[in-house]
Amino acid sequence: MSVATLTESRNFGRRLEHTAEARLPGLAQNAFEHSPIAALFLGRTFDAAFGTGPLNGAGIRMQDGGESVRIQHNLGQNATAQFLAGPWGQTDTTPSDTVRHSRANWTDASATVTISERERLENQGGNRIVPIIQAEMENAVLSLVDLVATSLYDQSTLGPTGLEQIATAGGAAVQGLDGDTYANWNSRGVSARGTAAGSVSFASGSFASQGVSDMRTSYNNASEGALKPRIGLTTYSVLEFYEGQIVPQERYTSPQMGNLSFMNLAFKDAVVVGDPKCTSGTLYWVNPQSTFVVALTGANFNAGEAHRAEKQEATNMQVMAKLQLVTKDR
Repeated sequence: MSVATLTESRNFGRRLEHTAEARLPGLAQNAFEHSPIAALFLGRTFDAAFGTGPLNGAGIRMQDGGESVRIQHNLGQNATAQFLAGPWGQTDTTPSDTVRHSRANWTDASATVTISERERLENQGGNRIVPIIQAEMENAVLSLVDLVATSLYDQSTLGPTGLEQIATAGGAAVQGLDGDTYANWNSRGVSARGTAAGSVSFASGSFASQGVSDMRTSYNNASEGALKPRIGLTTYSVLEFYEGQIVPQERYTSPQMGNLSFMNLAFKDAVVVGDPKCTSGTLYWVNPQSTFVVALTGANFNAGEAHRAEKQEATNMQVMAKLQLVTKDR
């Protein structure tokens, strides 16, 4: 019995055989779990880790090609909606012109794994090369995820748009749409609904005096009908202040164990999570159905081909992330 000849366009080597294809997905997923914002926007296990219920990776979408990320929005109501003066009343046929789009460029992030020929030779024999490659790969992925996750809160130079830019003062331009021009393209902060965009405030006072009150207002402002926040991302300090507002009760999980705290905290329907990367003194309400990361297919923390250095006895490979944080509705 004959067997078809194996055809493989990529170079066979230790990177392909021992690391990237077999280990990179698992390493990336472990790296995502180090940070709540990374687990939410870059991974698929936020619900399992933080008890939100099934999100099924709603915080990240893949895009096949394209020079940028384009999101379409309806920024007004159709002005021809009306009651008629009976069955023969005249309708308004004026075309509606309320659809606009936001556009965001891809951001490019990369980390390099490099190993010298001497290191390879020193670690040859059996599977001894695997640990050194895996350690280098794990460090590269963790560092790249950390870089991206930090920028997802507050945009860094060359980094993706951050939550701080999406939930910013009224009237600001975000990803090509101006809040002064389009009144519905604004965050509401902790101001009363209907407040003019330029007067919207995000300022709060001490948590003891108004923290829970501002959480109520901001949660309701971030809600529209059945569309509600699913996650509250905040600092550990704010999380601890919030937990301190819950009436303490002694609870016994067994005759030998008492418990004065909780595994997870929530506010209404949203789980509230502490993240050391979160901007100090801030809480962001997020609905991953409307605010999410779009990643370019093939560059969602994927590894490129390994290349020999031109003038050195070394081989290097890049782990790539090409993505952008976008929103359908600020």
